[in-house]
Amino acid sequence: MYYWYEELNLRPFSLEEHLKEVKIAREKNKRGREERENVARENFNRFQIGDTLLIRYPIDELENGYRRASPYFDPHSWEFNDDKDFLIKGKLIDKIDYESGAEGFRFNLKVISVNRADTYFFMKYVKPNDTLNIDVILHPSSIFLLK
Repeated sequence: MYYWYEELNLRPFSLEEHLKEVKIAREKNKRGREERENVARENFNRFQIGDTLLIRYPIDELENGYRRASPYFDPHSWEFNDDKDFLIKGKLIDKIDYESGAEGFRFNLKVISVNRADTYFFMKYVKPNDTLNIDVILHPSSIFLLK
C-alpha cells in the first residue's frame, strides 16, 4: 500500500503525517459545520412563516451543457450577480426543527419566481408554485429576507 502511495504522490508515506492531516481536516470541517449551524439557527429564528425569502447561488456550468445551482461555494468570496447567478423568490410556508423530529432546520418554501428556468436546483428544475424543502444548515449563507 505504501509503495503505491509513494509512486502516485511522489513523496514518502508517513502514517503520523497522514493522521495529523486527517485530524486538521476534521477539526476544520467541525468548525465549519458549527458555524453553518449557528447561522442556520439565527435564520430559523429570524424568518417567520409568511416571509418572502430570496435564495441565491452561483451556477456551475457542467460539461454536458447542463447548469446547476451550486451549494458548494465560499460565501466570503462570492458576490451575487443578477445577470448570471441563480435566484429563487419564495414564501416561507412551514418551519421544521429538531424538536419536531427533523434532522436540523428545514424550511418549506412556495416558489413565487425563479430567474433561471434552465438551471437545476438539487437535481430538478424549479418553477413557480413548486414547494421546496430547504435544509437551512446546508444553505445558511444563501437565504435572505426580501425587504
